[in-house]
Amino acid sequence: MLRQDAPGDHVMATGEMHTARELCAVAFSFVGLDPERHLRVDELRRDASKAAAVLGLTATTCFKGFVRMMLERDLREAGVDRAARMVGP
Repeated sequence: MLRQDAPGDHVMATGEMHTARELCAVAFSFVGLDPERHLRVDELRRDASKAAAVLGLTATTCFKGFVRMMLERDLREAGVDRAARMVGP
């Protein structure tokens, strides 16, 4: 991305189509919470084809793995003990 001649917005993705509701369901399941009790989701779709076409990027992880990586980083930055909070594979 940084080597492009012109700046641009790109969606980085796993190559799998999922809704925001599905993302929240996976993330909340990792910490043992029910997303319906904590969130209101407004549906919005984005497309990762620009990143693939312009940058030549392809997915290297699955959706669930990607959500887990994001959540682990957020928990680490928040100072939350991941081992105590994370559940599931």
